Amino acid sequence: MLGFLSINSWILAYTPERCIGVRHSRVGVWADKVEDDGEKWDRFVEWLEKAGVRCKNRVSVENFNGVRGLGVVEDVQSDEELFRIPGDLLVNSREILRHPLFQDGESAPGHQILLGSWLLMEQQKGDQSAHYPYIDLLPGKDDFEAQGGPLEFWSEEELAMLECPVALELLQHRLSLLENAYMRLQRQWPKVVQGPVPSIESLKVAVAVAYSRCFRSSQGDEPLNMVFAPLTDMMNHDHPTNKRARAFFNEAGEMVAESTQHRNAGEQLFITYGKLPNLHLLQSNGFTMSQNSYDFAVVDAQRLLSMIPEGNLLFLLEKNLLLPDPNGQVSRWQPLSKRLETLIALYASSESNFLQKMVEDTLSTFSAGYDEDRQLIETLERQADLDGASIRSLHAARIRVQQKRDLLKILN
Repeated sequence: MLGFLSINSWILAYTPERCIGVRHSRVGVWADKVEDDGEKWDRFVEWLEKAGVRCKNRVSVENFNGVRGLGVVEDVQSDEELFRIPGDLLVNSREILRHPLFQDGESAPGHQILLGSWLLMEQQKGDQSAHYPYIDLLPGKDDFEAQGGPLEFWSEEELAMLECPVALELLQHRLSLLENAYMRLQRQWPKVVQGPVPSIESLKVAVAVAYSRCFRSSQGDEPLNMVFAPLTDMMNHDHPTNKRARAFFNEAGEMVAESTQHRNAGEQLFITYGKLPNLHLLQSNGFTMSQNSYDFAVVDAQRLLSMIPEGNLLFLLEKNLLLPDPNGQVSRWQPLSKRLETLIALYASSESNFLQKMVEDTLSTFSAGYDEDRQLIETLERQADLDGASIRSLHAARIRVQQKRDLLKILN
């Protein structure tokens, strides 16, 4: 979510009239009872109320075009406070790290793995968990797959549709971290946690929830901290220039949400998860945007890298002039940028049209042309009620088109 942590340095319609079965609470949250979830929503709203959550402007939790989101029930002015979440309801990774599960002398796992592990422990408690009403509404594997899901849930055939080695490189790194975390969990769980050891599939889902839901709470020189923030995490992402709300942590440790623009009753509230390209959004949050100005293309730079002395490579890597792979080595995949052009001028100036050849070689690896993929996207976007497989096809086509578009700009 806000300031979302990337896995490495690669990634520098509601109206009251339409609402059916709505219950209004003093907390100021309206929940549309959809399908069989009415009891869950009632319990969640009651839980928020008892925990001291208060909304200065009433908000609604419901489906917007098939996606659950947060909207406003009344007109809201710019810079008006929407609601506050007390610190007691926030679940933060720094506190989880103190749990006996992680007091085995090994290095700290990733923040999302910490939050995912907490989620597994609380799920085993069932309705005895203090956060049960919140946890009961978090997405599961079926929800991820229905919406396209992060890449962990894609088949090998679906991953091949991306035709993006960088995405596969990052995915393999994340799966490796997950496997190492699970081996640790298998050793420690029976010692310090009551109940059966969860499956690796359960850990995969729990960590996917953490990636898609957590917020960064650290500021300045504070140690990194990621948190689950109930209610706030129901706001969906929009481009940073279009955001309609912002969320931040105040000095009292509360999560505060405010509007950033005038919003009419019935409109959905969006926040920005950061200046993130589609590759990151798909990898960590399980969706892509039709228009994303933060996308960038990469080229296979292996030949260029072979022309740079090893000592220079290390220096360029330390100065962030080259991007690393997940293992901290120089990646063969480098973004199209002024920095890349500078390196070509320094180390490959003896060969004419070096950048153009790099781009042409990269384009030749795709199985279809730009126009063909554009037509596929238009076809899929016109269809209603896409199933999971079709949504994944749409995500993959957007990644391919974005890459080809930026590569073709160089040639044209």
